[in-house]
Amino acid sequence: MLKSHDIPQHNNMLDRRTGDASLPRDPARSRHFRTMFGPSRPEERYSGTGDVAGSLRLLQELADVMARAPEEEGFFLPAGYTYFAQLVSHDVSKISGGEFDYDADGNEIERVPETQDRHLRLMLETLYGAGPDEDRIGLYGEGNDDLARWRLRQGRFRKSKAAGDLPRSCPFHPDATTPLFAADTRNDVNLVTAQITALFIALHNKAFDRLEGVNAPDARFEAARLVTRFVYRSMVADDLMQRLLHPVVFAHYRNDGQLLDHPHGHDRHRFPAEFSHAVYRFGHSLIRHDYRVNDLIPMQSIREMLAETASQRPYAFPQDIHWKIDWRHYFGPHAQKALPLTPSIAGNLVEDPAVAIPKDYGDWTSDLVLRDLARGLDIGVLKVEALAGRIAALKPAEADGWLAFDSGRRKSFAKAWLTASGMTDDDAERVAIDPPLFFFTLHEAGAPVDAGGGEGRHLGFLASVVVAEKIFASLKEHRIDIEGSPMLPSSLDAVFGPGALPGSMEQLIEFLK
Repeated sequence: MLKSHDIPQHNNMLDRRTGDASLPRDPARSRHFRTMFGPSRPEERYSGTGDVAGSLRLLQELADVMARAPEEEGFFLPAGYTYFAQLVSHDVSKISGGEFDYDADGNEIERVPETQDRHLRLMLETLYGAGPDEDRIGLYGEGNDDLARWRLRQGRFRKSKAAGDLPRSCPFHPDATTPLFAADTRNDVNLVTAQITALFIALHNKAFDRLEGVNAPDARFEAARLVTRFVYRSMVADDLMQRLLHPVVFAHYRNDGQLLDHPHGHDRHRFPAEFSHAVYRFGHSLIRHDYRVNDLIPMQSIREMLAETASQRPYAFPQDIHWKIDWRHYFGPHAQKALPLTPSIAGNLVEDPAVAIPKDYGDWTSDLVLRDLARGLDIGVLKVEALAGRIAALKPAEADGWLAFDSGRRKSFAKAWLTASGMTDDDAERVAIDPPLFFFTLHEAGAPVDAGGGEGRHLGFLASVVVAEKIFASLKEHRIDIEGSPMLPSSLDAVFGPGALPGSMEQLIEFLK
């Protein structure tokens, strides 16, 4: 699921060439990150063992344990939601990439990647870029009529006229070296995310064609974008979040419950480190060993799926029709299921070349898991205990014994899992007393309901609050512009008629047939 931009390029503790650094780190000293729920004191931030060398040794041991732990039983979430969640993460964060990472000849520019908050969060900026009037690489131009510039370009498969991919050629730069032209290049990080993005491209174009009663082309474009954004935002809230969040947390935020994270000043455009560097990396636990692509390619390993990108195999694009996803296998009642949310990470993924730590950084193992754990140490996320204190206002009456709020039970649960998975007693004790936030996110998700967990079905209470704060605050920012737009009722009626609006990925796919 990841690319090299997920490895911090400066002051990265995994780079053994980097000198020792003091712990804990402080997100406020970075350009683009902050602590959730206000500034933090040093004692509130995760510092491992207190020194870099000891912390990395402990995290390496923990990563190896998580990578070799037996997989838990139970498969609940349709596999496609792993990758829909990834698209959503691209729509709340921005990394140097997409249309602003190409030179005048359409070649990719090497830049130091930097994560930051989007200004238009959950508004499909990751799809629309700066819009048709500012299109610099050919995001727009689908069709041969006079209205083509108002439609998003769709990619087609080789030996077929079937659409369903990101655009793989550019009318402005036909000889570009990389066969990908997208507002956010991260959307091509794997086969599934790329084709999910293409579904929303198709939705915009279908909406535009059905809005023929709107005479002015620019107004027609805005109406189509309004409809597409509305459907997408509804599915984020009522389909994706309902599946991922603890039921108590989902009910609170979906019913306009109190938000606790209120950044001020420059912090309003800084990304919450607890979300980006720990909790929202839960998706790595959901990734299967292999996937059914369609009936022509029965099963394909995750390694092969990761390799089917323009950056990994530019010579293979446009792809053959055999790589077109049959969505029945990803959404709906007969879909293959993601792995359960637990601290166990698919073994054939953790050291895949696509997610490997650079060799010149040092000799590391279980690369993907170690990176996820070390990121929290590298930025200085809040400790679990401190984070639980900051969300205490949302604590249900029955939550005294939940892992987020009961340090004794949290320690005993974690230590039992760690020792059963092969960690030494001393190291298990250290981790259990002060667990890395990424580990706790997955451990809480796998815990029983009476411990505030999700039994592998969804996130636990604490992690759900972190996710919900970011997602529902982002949805709320533009509610007047989208859900409150006076254009919305008539635009929805023109596109969908008297039928029900698509409220899930399965229903969207059915509408687009």
